[in-house]
Amino acid sequence: MPKPCSERDRLREAYYQATLEASNLSGVLGSIPLGPEFSAALDKAEAAQLACAAARRAYETHCEEHGCKDEFYGPLR
Repeated sequence: MPKPCSERDRLREAYYQATLEASNLSGVLGSIPLGPEFSAALDKAEAAQLACAAARRAYETHCEEHGCKDEFYGPLR
């Protein structure tokens, strides 16, 4: 029987939210004309991608170290 892990759940939700944010910010780039506004949007999208990668690493590291990797949700991949 899988054991609940609140930290794993919190980290997985943080990763999910970071993924949504990165997707949303990247998705608008095609509709912004080149110029200062595009550069600002690109900076935000790149920062969101980095935050998403960090959230994923935090989730995976916790699961590996805590031993709850595949126990409840399975791997992210």
